[in-house]
Amino acid sequence: MSDPTVDDHRPRVLIVEGDDQLRLTLANDLVDLIGSSAEIIAVASGEDGLQAARQLVTAGSSLPVAFIERTLPGMSGAELALAMHDDQLLRRTRRVLMTKATSLSNVDAALSRGAIHGMLTRPWSTFALSEQLRAQLSTYHVAYDPDRLDIYGDLIQADDRGRAQLRIDQRRHAPHHSGDDARHVLLEPQIDDAEVVSRLVTALDQALGHPPRLRVSPGSILLEQGADVGGIYVILDGEVELRRRTEAGERTVHREGTGPIIGLLSLASQRRAFLEVRAVTEVRALPITLGQLAQAIAAESDVGPLLTRTLVNALANRLRDADDLQVRIDVLNANLADERDQLAEALAALEQAQTTLIQQARMATLGELAAGIAHELNNPVAALTRAAEHVATDVDELLAGDAAAEHVERARHASPVRSADLRSARHAITKRLGDRSIAERLVAAGVTDPDRAAELAESPASIDRLAAAHQLGSELRNIATASARVSDLVSSLRSYLRGGEDSPTIAGIDVTDTVDDALRLLGHRLAVATVERDYQPVPHAWVRPGQLQQLWTNLVSNALEAAGPGAHLGVFVDAPDPSHVRVRICDDGPGIDPDVADHLFTPHFTTKHGRVSFGVGLGLSVCRQIVESHNGTIDLASGDGQTVATVILPIGATVPTREEST
Repeated sequence: MSDPTVDDHRPRVLIVEGDDQLRLTLANDLVDLIGSSAEIIAVASGEDGLQAARQLVTAGSSLPVAFIERTLPGMSGAELALAMHDDQLLRRTRRVLMTKATSLSNVDAALSRGAIHGMLTRPWSTFALSEQLRAQLSTYHVAYDPDRLDIYGDLIQADDRGRAQLRIDQRRHAPHHSGDDARHVLLEPQIDDAEVVSRLVTALDQALGHPPRLRVSPGSILLEQGADVGGIYVILDGEVELRRRTEAGERTVHREGTGPIIGLLSLASQRRAFLEVRAVTEVRALPITLGQLAQAIAAESDVGPLLTRTLVNALANRLRDADDLQVRIDVLNANLADERDQLAEALAALEQAQTTLIQQARMATLGELAAGIAHELNNPVAALTRAAEHVATDVDELLAGDAAAEHVERARHASPVRSADLRSARHAITKRLGDRSIAERLVAAGVTDPDRAAELAESPASIDRLAAAHQLGSELRNIATASARVSDLVSSLRSYLRGGEDSPTIAGIDVTDTVDDALRLLGHRLAVATVERDYQPVPHAWVRPGQLQQLWTNLVSNALEAAGPGAHLGVFVDAPDPSHVRVRICDDGPGIDPDVADHLFTPHFTTKHGRVSFGVGLGLSVCRQIVESHNGTIDLASGDGQTVATVILPIGATVPTREEST
């Protein structure tokens, strides 16, 4: 760790750590804190540490601080600290004990004799290490080498030096209280709990020469249940909790009311810890061994009364907490009757939920049946479509070269003619030919042009053949149209049935197609309504088509039920911006009652009570779930004789399902 470019008379910091990795980590952390202001010397055992310390001091180097691991091989950390304390050459060195277990067992002798000036728990934090290093360096240099206190740069500021000197002066010159003053500590009403603890710590510092503080990281155990305690802890900063392990498990006994003195009850019960003490936050504590406690009580008359006052305050706080706990228990018992009533209501709600689940199971069974029917219909519809195509091909071959072939082909591809247009054509041909019967035969043959009818009237015998050809072509067209219609319905039904949460997410879907699929499925109900469609070009989206079809089906069904027979529906699809698609479904029904508007998307809420109607109050709730699963929004607005359901979906609506990504 040496740097040949710096002054070789700089101070040394000694590390005695048996673990190679921890030794290197601690050395690097110390270098980060003090830079090249001091040389870091690191060894692996207590014997090597004692030898290195003697060599350094004998050679004229100053050794302000030594960081010593508690559980060293051979000579333990506490033994090394005692050996350095007893060595006149090394007595000035400040010794910090690195420890994982925070129990005072096996280190009480070193603490009692003042061989340990600080304790730092492992793993250490940079803040805790910095605080220990700053405190020990400032104390050492104020006492023995004050002129070099400023070599550490920002680590030790001027005010640190002042505070260190003040602590030494206070320790040397602090007055002792008379016995008369000490006897009245228990009766002073003006001092609060914090003042009592502050006085106790001051008295202990005066009696014991400012014993070392211990920093404990969150989760560390200060006392283990059933372990040899060896002393007490005075909690200076932070929060601890008291835990008890029993046959029923581990539970927290105290947390907020632990008090500042930890371990005294265990000392009174044969020095075995009655509870486990664990740090909740970072804790700074003053460890006092049993021997130190006896020494302090004998040396300082204030220690006994202050310790008693502190314990009385802690006991009073715990008794108040116990009383508060009893009051809370009484309140909880008083609430049990209300909870029993709520339980009865919950049981009734469960029965209703069970009924709903049965209805949902019936709907699921109906869905399975529909899926089976759709599958069974798919094959015969496909066969019917192929047969119609073959028949059309065979007719073309049979009538090849015949004048009727053109008539068949024209009828196959012609759009259906409205009855009003047929009546108008029949009237015009009758007026032209003067013969109503021939005019009716010509119209039946698909002839609507009076000039064409005049030409064909010259060969009355061919009119019946042309009529048969026209009828044949029309039937072929009807077969193809009906087959396509059934095929579309089956396709729409299968898409609807695939609309569950596990349905695949597909890119490049035209949302307009899913709207048309829903309207196609509801064709039998739309026969009594007028539907206005307005589809604008929209960007394709990444969606679950089956779920969207279910969404539109529910919304259109609700609109039909709200408006009733003769309803006028509007279905509008557009893009409010390049990254979203908007679908609006409007009806001219009576509107939404403001009293129920806030509950429309609540599961099991329905306005159909009192009449037989399809559904169990899940339609709009399902709609919202589908829209939210696509990261979209849904809104229902009612006013001016119109109710509008507006759904806005982002183009990149959902993430691919797990099945797709794998």
